[in-house]
Amino acid sequence: MAKATSTSVRPWRNAYLHFADGKRVEIVQAHPAWGNDAISRELGRLWKALSPSERVVWTNLAAYDRARYLAETQVASAPSLLDMDLQSFLLTSSSSTTGLDDAFSALDAQPTSPVVASLKHKHPNRAFFYFWRAQKAAVQAAHPTLLPQSLGKEMGRRWRALSRDEKQPWIALAAAEDAAAETLPKDARAPKTPKHAFQLFLEHRRSSQRHLSYNALTKESAVLWRAMSSAEKADFTRLAELERARYEAEMRRYVPMSKGVKKRASTPPRTAKKANQKRTKYPKSAFVYYELENRRRYQDRPYNEYMVAIAKEWRELPETAKATWRAMARDDVRRYEAQQAESDAGATTPETMSLNGASPRETLPGPLPTATSGFALFVHAKKHELLAMEPHLTHNDVVHKASKLWRLLSPNEKEPWRNLVKTPAKKVELTTLDQLNLMEGLWDDEAHPGDDSIDMLDEETLAGLAKGL
Repeated sequence: MAKATSTSVRPWRNAYLHFADGKRVEIVQAHPAWGNDAISRELGRLWKALSPSERVVWTNLAAYDRARYLAETQVASAPSLLDMDLQSFLLTSSSSTTGLDDAFSALDAQPTSPVVASLKHKHPNRAFFYFWRAQKAAVQAAHPTLLPQSLGKEMGRRWRALSRDEKQPWIALAAAEDAAAETLPKDARAPKTPKHAFQLFLEHRRSSQRHLSYNALTKESAVLWRAMSSAEKADFTRLAELERARYEAEMRRYVPMSKGVKKRASTPPRTAKKANQKRTKYPKSAFVYYELENRRRYQDRPYNEYMVAIAKEWRELPETAKATWRAMARDDVRRYEAQQAESDAGATTPETMSLNGASPRETLPGPLPTATSGFALFVHAKKHELLAMEPHLTHNDVVHKASKLWRLLSPNEKEPWRNLVKTPAKKVELTTLDQLNLMEGLWDDEAHPGDDSIDMLDEETLAGLAKGL
């Protein structure tokens, strides 16, 4: 298919695309729940089932469309019409676009000039692309009835028949463009490309469907868009036309960067070296080994659903079935400790202390949080044990469970946590909170039954305290 030119000539379409336009509406109406992949597969199946005589209608339509494209391209590239691109657009617009007239006139305040192609950085082309561009006209002249897909096969056959020396000019062109792409960065001041109608429709729905993920919203919007009539799409089509006019007006005023500016921009900024770049990888827990091994069974599910399902499986596994994965985790811990001993010469730091067969998350609580309450420090100390028992918990779930344990503490047991907050941060030099002996007996659910002196925290207070984590 031909590419759209800078004069916005509508590109021509092949026979299959003309066939798909008419059939797609019928398939969407018959199967509104189908996604784009299923619809495309059905269109391909129907097209392949047609006999050559049944395809004549679409082949002729594609030939007329290609002739129309060539004629319009010649007219649009004439010098006398180069300065009339935006005026032609306004004259051919629907009469219902009166609300956009002021916007178009404002965009066209600058003197009109030919709209140049986008000067933004593009991906470098391959050698075959240059060969295609140079030989395409000759192949089409020799085979005027060749369909686009057959043309691609013929070009590929000719390219494979070339020797290495014959391909060298095209390889050199690709290498030159590749080198230029590395030295010429993208201009941040270049006008943003215009959005098409569906993108504007998607943004409109996103403002009212914020509870949906991006992928779910896109799929749902695509189904609705395919089922919409032309009249329902008219508002978004007019907005897309306004976007295109805005882009063309900005491109006329755009001045690309000079070579000196590009050279300075292409120089990578100096960044400080990251400390310990060759840091030893932390060992994986038994659950991580289990979920990596079983990921293939859930390859059709989204990652979030997969993690919920695999965590549930792990909780329901008997201890005998977990023995294999725990052994793998212990081996990984020994590997980690050995590598740390080599790199750090046996230094006793939070990164090198013995893990005793547990995952780092279970034994490395990290630095004390900057908190304004003893409850926040209590949650920080408990979250590692909670996550070790239930790795699928979210942050809110951890805070909720820790708050239940906090309510079971007596005022005397809460006092050490509150005293920690009063201690200046610079004087707290504890590797772990276990040194304070504050964690004893916290898992005993019967430690304080019916204690009326326990102060209950409401949800608003808990939410405020959790922000300090």
